[in-house]
Amino acid sequence: MNHNLDYLKLLKIPVWQVRGQEVSEAVEPLIHKGVAPAIESIAASAIMPMMIDHPSEVQSASGIATDYQAQAIASLENCVACKLHNGRTQVIQGKGSKSAKIVVVTEAPTFNEDVAGEPFAEEAGKLFENILKSIGYHMEDVYITPYVKCAPYQSFITETEEAECYQHLMNELNEIQPQKVLLLGRNVAKYLLKTTQPFDTVRTQSAYLSILGKNIPVYVSYNPYQLMKFPEEKRKAWNDFKKLVK
Repeated sequence: MNHNLDYLKLLKIPVWQVRGQEVSEAVEPLIHKGVAPAIESIAASAIMPMMIDHPSEVQSASGIATDYQAQAIASLENCVACKLHNGRTQVIQGKGSKSAKIVVVTEAPTFNEDVAGEPFAEEAGKLFENILKSIGYHMEDVYITPYVKCAPYQSFITETEEAECYQHLMNELNEIQPQKVLLLGRNVAKYLLKTTQPFDTVRTQSAYLSILGKNIPVYVSYNPYQLMKFPEEKRKAWNDFKKLVK
């Protein structure tokens, strides 16, 4: 059984078949064997200023205790630090295993997620799950959290609102201590990596975040909502996700 072919069909990604070949033979050339993408490196030192801007968040691993976790959760649930709290139904916290090796950081909550109370509601969640399955992972293997915890009802997130939620995100990352971080979406990649480069350029770069003194590799790809709007980008997203298993 060709699992690559099955999942390409599941994600509704067109499979190109060379005349005279079996379909199973035609799947792998989509990966462009032998052609390595041009990957530039964002040095860990280039990411560090993001951490230095928030010295209060530097914590030792021993400081992540049960009582601290309870305080962090209570602080998040009752947060009124910015004006986003005025329009939210509820704070959208992360979901998934706290022992996950991969943390997925996604965009600010949508209206549907605000109502559902969790990230990746409805069709977006199904699409994300299918992409995970295509690389041999399941929802239970990752922890998913938005980089901003309240749904915005204006057309954009301000830098002030991003900064107010930063500490909440770092509390999660410090607690879970993932081996890899996946950023899904233009806004979250721009903010956390402090970059102004085009999104498709950022996707092909290697980057790191400093979590409890360790440089954790960061991967960037499309948000499921983007893929629902622009399904032609699913092939790129699939190849992005495959980097997680290397």
